[in-house]
Amino acid sequence: MSGVLESPANVFNLANNLILAGVAILIVGVLGAYGFDKQIGLRLVVGAHMLTIVGPSLVKLGYVMRLSVQDKLAVS
Repeated sequence: MSGVLESPANVFNLANNLILAGVAILIVGVLGAYGFDKQIGLRLVVGAHMLTIVGPSLVKLGYVMRLSVQDKLAVS
């Protein structure tokens, strides 16, 4: 994993992927927790509510990684 984090371009791509995955997870979570809550079971609704926490966390992590890489590229 350290090889991936050594190149700023790789970190930038990883950050973009984290942001996209976080948004997708958030959308699935919101749809499951609030859109289809009557059609799916209680366990899936609880899992969907968990996704509404995990999704934004990944977005935030990806955003901070992007900021860090952009800062390093601007200094160099």
